[in-house]
Amino acid sequence: MSTRLHTAPLQRLPCTLGLAGDAGPGGMDVAERFGLWLGTLDAIGLRAALESLQAPRPARASAGPRSGAPALAEDLQRVQGAARAAIARDVDLDLGREPDGRPGFSPWRQRHLELQRLIAPMVEGLRDHVRQALARSSPRLARLAALDAALAPVVGRREQALWPTLATLLERRFLQLRREADGDAWLDDFGREWRQALTLELELRLAPVAGLVEAFYSQDNDESHKG
Repeated sequence: MSTRLHTAPLQRLPCTLGLAGDAGPGGMDVAERFGLWLGTLDAIGLRAALESLQAPRPARASAGPRSGAPALAEDLQRVQGAARAAIARDVDLDLGREPDGRPGFSPWRQRHLELQRLIAPMVEGLRDHVRQALARSSPRLARLAALDAALAPVVGRREQALWPTLATLLERRFLQLRREADGDAWLDDFGREWRQALTLELELRLAPVAGLVEAFYSQDNDESHKG
């Protein structure tokens, strides 16, 4: 069983916002930073989960991954498409005009929070659905689904603290562009950066699900070659 960390979106985010200097401690990759996230209780819980996954399990009949893999890929694309369509919708800038007539960040913040509230349950529901499909397909993929279920609460608690900081970074970028530009033409540039940042956040949220679906397809291909 292999595990892959999807680090590219996280690494691109500071550059996307023009805030590369605000990245985390130099020389630390995502795996090392993840280690810093784990408290003692988290580490104990994950160790117990890993030990339980290594215990022998009785063989059981499998429906085979081939029957479900195409549907899982379509489900992933459906959620991704719906979220991207929501991100692409316009923001009502008139709601955030300041007393001096300058555009303010409040409508962007409000829309950002709305999107996070929309996307989070969509992704979590999809992730649970994919885990259930893996658990029914084979013992190997059932172990992967169980490992993902054990990791999700640990990472999820940290994500709940992490995602709000993205809106803060975006507000800083908004104020920087407004300060350096004349007129309102810069709003189009900020809008593009804002949507890129939200799309990167979506990629990060979907990365574990995409990894599970990829594992589903990989076993499907392995079975085909054996056949």
